[in-house]
Amino acid sequence: MTTATDTTDSGPVPPQVRSVRSRLNLRRVAWVLLAGWLVVAVAAVATGERESSIDSLRDAIAEGDVDEVRVEGGLGPRSRPGRG
Repeated sequence: MTTATDTTDSGPVPPQVRSVRSRLNLRRVAWVLLAGWLVVAVAAVATGERESSIDSLRDAIAEGDVDEVRVEGGLGPRSRPGRG
């Protein structure tokens, strides 16, 4: 049984041509996956969290680079080494 993709105007598609098409499709999929991975990697670097010190925060506020500071979560008083 043949399908529309297995035939041409001149008759059935030879297995070698199907093999080449299959490799080209796999290559396209590989490039799309690579491009997607690169987009995710760039987005993670661009929007990821960065550790910083309170001094660098103060400097950034003084220079006008920071407009808003939001503190979320944090460690409790007994979670620091040497305390409690």
